[in-house]
Amino acid sequence: MIYKGSMFMRYSKRYKKNLTHLTTVRLSEKLREEAGRSADYLGISFSDFIRQSLVRNIKVSSGIEEEVSRQSLERALGR
Repeated sequence: MIYKGSMFMRYSKRYKKNLTHLTTVRLSEKLREEAGRSADYLGISFSDFIRQSLVRNIKVSSGIEEEVSRQSLERALGR
């Protein structure tokens, strides 16, 4: 995901878990394909998967949690 540093920080601090005001997320082609496969695997819509991923990434506070999130995504992708 590509974020404009100050814009992302402003929104993440201002809205915390409420990301309804976040309107644009730019994904690379590869990441978009992987997110689509993950959403299909989990049985949720693509936009719900992206929204949940953003909330989860904002809440991450330690390297251990990041590693668990990365491993969960890899399991969902079948790696």
